[in-house]
Amino acid sequence: MFEKIISKINGIKTLPRELGYIILQETNQNFQKQSFNNVPWQMRKNGGDTGRNLLVQAGTLRRSIRIENASWTKITVATDLKYAKIHNEGGKITVTAKMRKYFWARYYKTQKKFWKNLALTRKRSLNIPQRQFLGIDTNLQQKIGEKFKKTFSFFS
Repeated sequence: MFEKIISKINGIKTLPRELGYIILQETNQNFQKQSFNNVPWQMRKNGGDTGRNLLVQAGTLRRSIRIENASWTKITVATDLKYAKIHNEGGKITVTAKMRKYFWARYYKTQKKFWKNLALTRKRSLNIPQRQFLGIDTNLQQKIGEKFKKTFSFFS
């Protein structure tokens, strides 16, 4: 009996880290399902590049998400990539000369009209649609609740 209690207490010590891993799993599933809280992400406007998932070109964004802090007061799952925030929250980005140069380089490499249009656009900003992948949704809340019930069921 005493050994079971010790085992449960040791399990409780690792609970914040385990909850962090649950959040990471759910975030990865959001990338696989291309949705957040069962709401699909907005598709690409140009309809091109259908051979790959949204937000995945080389997988850098997906792999960059990690547990930054896991304590009893706070669990932080984060990424260091600058472009992660605009994709997760959506918004406007300013078209710079450096971006236009990139668009031309992509056009010369791929010969796709999409890149040429971006390079020649007169717009000063581009709208990036929200494609949330990181956050707390109903499915994640349910899994966290189940983990708490399972962890603390011995003490009730």
